Amino acid sequence: MELLELVSDGRTRTVAMTGARITIGRGMQNDVALPEDVGVSREHAVLSHQQGAWLITDSDSTNGTFVNGVRVKAPTAVRPGDRITVGASELKVTTDASTTALHRFRDLDAAINAGDMRVSVADRRLLELLSKGATDEEISAALRITPAKAEAAVIDLEARMGATNRVDLARLAVRLGVN
Repeated sequence: MELLELVSDGRTRTVAMTGARITIGRGMQNDVALPEDVGVSREHAVLSHQQGAWLITDSDSTNGTFVNGVRVKAPTAVRPGDRITVGASELKVTTDASTTALHRFRDLDAAINAGDMRVSVADRRLLELLSKGATDEEISAALRITPAKAEAAVIDLEARMGATNRVDLARLAVRLGVN
């Protein structure tokens, strides 16, 4: 499964690329909402899944959409490793089976399946929120805790799961099927 690693305003979040269409823009109605990025149009771009491939189309945005530094003028295929730039935000296309955490996931899967490690209901809920790219503020609202406690919960889960960052936890959520 493909994922979008989103770096915006110094924060990283991950969004699972599921369904047939993902909208990107400053408006909160978008699947990937970037309200803090003034360089992003309200309805900036659309990712669509067609015939087994993801295509990105610019929605006549003011500042354009770029894939690997090249402005998108027509629907453009994106693959793992590609970087999409909208405004000051960068989205990297990756997969749940790529890069930093794959070997840890295999070990973790084995430990969970052997009963050596438990993933609590609260852990699964936090993983689900992280797989959807939730910020600390969104986690705090969903779990009815303070943003500081949400941040601490993410840090604690990273340590217990052997993850180096939130992106690793989002990948883990996808592998465990809790997204």
